[in-house]
Amino acid sequence: MSRILVVDDDPAARTMIVAALVTAGHDVVEATDAHGALREVLSRRPDAAVVDIVLPSFSGVDVTRAIHGVTGAEQLPIVAVTGHRSGDALLDPETFGARCLLRKPFTDRQIVDAVEGCLG
Repeated sequence: MSRILVVDDDPAARTMIVAALVTAGHDVVEATDAHGALREVLSRRPDAAVVDIVLPSFSGVDVTRAIHGVTGAEQLPIVAVTGHRSGDALLDPETFGARCLLRKPFTDRQIVDAVEGCLG
């Protein structure tokens, strides 16, 4: 069982992602913003993270970079997710340290496959 951090400010999206990962047998911790995400990375040391691109105060891109700045989390596998269809069409997740980018809506199977693929 892996510990997965889910960072999304949308309660419905976060609930769906958490439920899919828990059903797949993972331990899940949650955060709604950058500060909560960093707090969880420091205290809970997750094995991977799912980070929404659009968050209050800091973007998911900034959160991903900040997570990778934490000692011991430099290589933490991150799956970026977004509901936006425009503006980020050319966003390459590797440019900010994510392993992949999923566009909402996605299925339970897609998010589980993405996270487990990052875990190896």
